[in-house]
Amino acid sequence: MKTSIASQMKISNVNLSKLILPMFYKVHTAIKHKEFTYFDLKGGRGSGKSYFVAEELILNMMKDRQDGVISHALALRFVANTLEGSIAEDLQRAIDLLGVNSLWKRQKNPKRFIYLPDSETPQYIRLEGCDEPSKLKSMTFAKGYCKYVWFEETQEFKKASDLQSILLTCLRSNDRYPFNGFVVFRTFNPKAELNHWLNIDMQYQRKDRLVHHSTYLDVPKGILEQQFYDEANITKERNFKEYQNVFLGLVVGTDGLCYPMFDVNKHVINIDKFSFYPMEKVAKVIVGCDVGTVIDATTLSPLCLTTLGRIVRLPGFYYDPTNWGHESIAPTIQVKLMEAWLDYWLWYFKIKHVDVEIIVDSASQDIMLEFNNSTKYHALSVGQKDVMLDMRRLQNVYTVPDYFVTINAGYIDPLSIPLKQDYNYPNLKLLGDNDMLIVETLSLIIDDRTGKPMDGNDHMIDATKYAVKAI
Repeated sequence: MKTSIASQMKISNVNLSKLILPMFYKVHTAIKHKEFTYFDLKGGRGSGKSYFVAEELILNMMKDRQDGVISHALALRFVANTLEGSIAEDLQRAIDLLGVNSLWKRQKNPKRFIYLPDSETPQYIRLEGCDEPSKLKSMTFAKGYCKYVWFEETQEFKKASDLQSILLTCLRSNDRYPFNGFVVFRTFNPKAELNHWLNIDMQYQRKDRLVHHSTYLDVPKGILEQQFYDEANITKERNFKEYQNVFLGLVVGTDGLCYPMFDVNKHVINIDKFSFYPMEKVAKVIVGCDVGTVIDATTLSPLCLTTLGRIVRLPGFYYDPTNWGHESIAPTIQVKLMEAWLDYWLWYFKIKHVDVEIIVDSASQDIMLEFNNSTKYHALSVGQKDVMLDMRRLQNVYTVPDYFVTINAGYIDPLSIPLKQDYNYPNLKLLGDNDMLIVETLSLIIDDRTGKPMDGNDHMIDATKYAVKAI
């Protein structure tokens, strides 16, 4: 595994098999041959995943230049003041090991590494924190394009849509310069909790993503200090679950999911694979609507009752005013967005001439009034709510075999839903890979103190419960 980087770049005759840890050889090969776009490197403390990504960034950016591609990179942590002691040190270590210090310059303000093969066209690795997202909105380079994005300690980020927004901002080609694909790294120690968004995300397989797991036990002897092994052994004896999570990178989990009977393999069908059965018709559509606040999401969950006795859930509407580019909007606008959403998906699945009934949270009389004033869809109040009874109703729906299926079109930005004249040429903006009902159902847990569902991000579940109550 000798480097193929040109001698004029002054890289020492580095043997990559000695530089790259053995457990990452296959990942290195996959990056080299462009087999995937996304590389999720997870594991425990001391597993070498961050060192590996730093080495790959330095190597590949220099190789790109040899191939005539002016590539740049963005390396991110959730909090900016952690960059210097983590990502910056990892990159500096990689530069030192490769013996290319004379070709790279490290700057602390702004935080970045600059590759200078010549004076006219430098390449940059920008180090940014996401606690100031406004900095990322102007992610442009005078020459070339941002090819690499690295989310270090990904578990620190609050939700998947935050990463998606960053990628939509950064991953843009530049028509004036050669394009050679994108590469996205996520390095993280999995959180212990089953319901953490990143653990949920990892349950889904993607053809464009390679997932790799490593631990300190994979690292050749002599690299880690003895003190590290001593600490691992002490933790193993003192608290085995903590050892499994911290040092082995395992999701040890918390018991008490509200909907343990929900099975992605049985209850979820991706939109490109879904079709109604032959002779199956939609008899009625019942839509649950949970109205948010200035900081909470407004949701729609459309359930189709079919002539074969099934419930087929159409893609759900999820407007989060705290997302980038979103804001709190008036009830009139909310209703117009929700109507446009229903119009589009009814057209998409060729559902015509059926009753559509919208069941709205009782506390949202203004939204119900707006729906009924528009006369397009009839809205009713959900009436009295019972948290435990409503949960059991939805549990029963998930429990009955072959009764419920939800169509997964991803988490689509409601602002991107097309108007009728543009239906044949939609430009839907994806904020996440999974419908928010899937995300919430796989994560909502029982509060040990109250015995009730944990109050929080369950807005799509609430909308679904309103619709189920009306069946």
